Amino acid sequence: MTDTATARAASRWRTPALTTLAGLLLGSLVAVVGPSVAGVTGATAPSAKAAAVPYYTKDQSDARYLRKPKVLRGGWAFGSAAPGGFGLAGIAWGFSMKKAPTAHFILDGGKLPDGCSGTAAAPNAKPGHLCVFETAASGYADRFICTTGNSCGGKASRFGAYVGATATANGGYAYGSWALGVKGITTGKLAEVTTTPQRLTPGPAR
Repeated sequence: MTDTATARAASRWRTPALTTLAGLLLGSLVAVVGPSVAGVTGATAPSAKAAAVPYYTKDQSDARYLRKPKVLRGGWAFGSAAPGGFGLAGIAWGFSMKKAPTAHFILDGGKLPDGCSGTAAAPNAKPGHLCVFETAASGYADRFICTTGNSCGGKASRFGAYVGATATANGGYAYGSWALGVKGITTGKLAEVTTTPQRLTPGPAR
């Protein structure tokens, strides 16, 4: 066989062999790389279970998870004021109620009104009531509870109030405790209210 014939015979079997080898190598490459690529792609795509998880707005989250205490308690006190002036102490419960509570002032040894129970040492209140207990006082009269907008007489604001009394002598003092029966908490914005400064007009003690 001549050299030319030998070369032609070699080329006839070399080409299919190279094609087969290339196919085998390509298949191995796909087999090795394919699962890795699929794994990466699957990790970045959200699963059906993850896509089904609900999302809440802040208001929805507050309504769903915000702590809802039944009764809040605290203390109040004020010192001396000039005769004819006022002793005042603020009360705040740290959130807004949907409706302002009905406020009651209980004198030391006084009768408990409907909505209040307990004592100054262990005050209690039904939902929707603010019960202010007096432990002791001297040099004061005409106890009262007012809204933060200066409306007095058994009233409170949705987020707080202040308690006061009229001074009858120098060196006076008053202190006690309070209990709020929580009824409906809101996290929404409060309407802005503009008030004109005015002299306090105490309401009757309750």
